[in-house]
Amino acid sequence: MKSELKYKKYPYKARYPDPGNPNHSFYAFFREHGKKKRRSLGTRNERIAEKKFSELSEFLDKGVLGFSLRPKPLNFIEFARTYLRDGTHDLAEASTLRHRLNLFKQQRDKTNDMKTYLEKKGHLVEFFGSRDFKGIGVRDVLAYIRKRQNSGAAANTILKELATLSAMFQFAVSQELVLSNPVLSVKKPKLTLRRPHYTPTRKELLRIFQHLYPGARRFFLAFCNSGCRKAELVNANVGDVDLDSKVIRVRGKGHRDRTIPMNDILMKCIKEELAGRDNPAPSEPLFLNRDGTRYRSLRTPLETACKLAGVRHTSHHGLRHAYATLQYSQGVDLVSLSKLLGHVNPTVTQNIYVHVVDARLRRAAESFQIKMPVKKEQVRFFALAQ
Repeated sequence: MKSELKYKKYPYKARYPDPGNPNHSFYAFFREHGKKKRRSLGTRNERIAEKKFSELSEFLDKGVLGFSLRPKPLNFIEFARTYLRDGTHDLAEASTLRHRLNLFKQQRDKTNDMKTYLEKKGHLVEFFGSRDFKGIGVRDVLAYIRKRQNSGAAANTILKELATLSAMFQFAVSQELVLSNPVLSVKKPKLTLRRPHYTPTRKELLRIFQHLYPGARRFFLAFCNSGCRKAELVNANVGDVDLDSKVIRVRGKGHRDRTIPMNDILMKCIKEELAGRDNPAPSEPLFLNRDGTRYRSLRTPLETACKLAGVRHTSHHGLRHAYATLQYSQGVDLVSLSKLLGHVNPTVTQNIYVHVVDARLRRAAESFQIKMPVKKEQVRFFALAQ
């Protein structure tokens, strides 16, 4: 009996103590933290014993009961598709799209006239390929960082790609496929601040608005008077506006709702937008484009208006930067401004959006001086010297 059990590879199942006796129960033999263990499967039926043994083997592969000598590999590409399908439900649409592009890019198919796209490997999939996802460790993540740095990738780009890889590991941990996330143990590249290349002045904003068609003019006037992100105002519905309380509710990053006070211009834009619509439902979009649907792309009308106005092209992010700069130059403190912009930390507002902080600090430093008192003897000496 001992000779029959001694040389079998772990894990395995067998009747115990006598493998040849059908009246004896089945036991599972496995290793836990390097030590040989056995556990009763509680049955003499071979079919039921096989089912329980398969469940135990799955726990072993996940590392719950110890290291399995026969772990099942987890293909990186296959798991990437699984993560995009099952692990991104709670993320914002922009975050899901960013994770998808870091893994799989879409390239236009030029072989036909139809607008079809071919799937192309992203940087993460191109580097890790068909490797076993469970076998990726700290050294592999560091090797990926070095490769991207040598290729000239910006630190912000690498950080976004590492965020995707970290999210995949967090999902794998929640599914008990791996025990830890190696990305958390890696020293990451230092984040660099990114500011808009160009911020229009108040006069330039007025010139841009004059060359927008009425619907787009109302939207951009409301956008520049609210401090919202583009997606926040685009996704706002009629029911989010309270004209009596003069507030509008928007949903920002991380699905966080916030309430923004409305000034007179923002109120006027919303009233004019709703005036031509017959009893709109609360779930209808607050602003409609020329086709009567929700705005999606606003690049073309803004680019055309900048060209006609003779103003350097700016993006919607540049308009938001202009809002923050003008508010701060009129004396609004950083804490209040960060709440209007939807920032959790006022430091983000100071570092990214308000470039006039340095100028204000310079004026404050130059206006404050501490002078050494001059004695009468020194004054008399200076007078004689002259």
